[in-house]
Amino acid sequence: MRILQGMMMRKSVREYEFLQIEDELVRRIEKYLDEIEPVYKKSKIRYVMTNYCTGGFAPYYVGIYTDQTKEGQINAGFVLQQLSVYLSAMGIASCFREKNIIFQEENKEGLYMTICLAFGYPKKIMYRNMGEEKRLSMEKICVFKEPAGEEIEKLLQCAVLAPSSYNAQPWRFVVYQDRIHIFIKNNMIRRINRLRYVNIGAMLANVMICSDEAWIEIKVRILRKLQNKSFGNNEYILSVYLIDTDSKKQNECPIGLQKENRD
Repeated sequence: MRILQGMMMRKSVREYEFLQIEDELVRRIEKYLDEIEPVYKKSKIRYVMTNYCTGGFAPYYVGIYTDQTKEGQINAGFVLQQLSVYLSAMGIASCFREKNIIFQEENKEGLYMTICLAFGYPKKIMYRNMGEEKRLSMEKICVFKEPAGEEIEKLLQCAVLAPSSYNAQPWRFVVYQDRIHIFIKNNMIRRINRLRYVNIGAMLANVMICSDEAWIEIKVRILRKLQNKSFGNNEYILSVYLIDTDSKKQNECPIGLQKENRD
């Protein structure tokens, strides 16, 4: 299964067969995880992956340690969602877990456990059919300043498929033909609010996966003019540009993440 197909059909799985994953697949998973670049490179992030476990919720876990800043939490969701999609394409199911008894709360570097991913072979069907996902309509989460171009529309379609705690879908988008400004809802109920930046990271992972698989060249930037402006119940996070239009923009602060897909 291709990565993009794995993303489209992935769903959270909460029942697992306690079977060991083949050693070669485990090595591929570890290598893939090592090669994922975070959104914010200056924010520390570390991961730990368990060996096969015979009890508990699932047979395998990956935990992400961060400094618990906004940037660190976005990185955590960004990394684990990419891993989750990769596992899905391999026929391995997964589920995000906030609470766990597997990992220590703090590591030796003073970083804190932010989120973990449980995974393994599923007891039941691990894929959903297209159209079965329960998601808000584009009209409810987007403000269209211009009709979205074909490539921007593809990115949005993948973005909204991202998982979020309690399916809260806290992301909101201001859309132009060649760019998307990404916001997050404020003042959500407490149990949802504490993972909202992790959720944003998962959504950004879907955008980057779509960019890679659909050969859409994008650049991610923070706009100072939006960063320093009030938007009521929404907080500005960052902006995604099609790369051929990005060079024309001014007053922007790059954060390092860029996808330039070439032959």
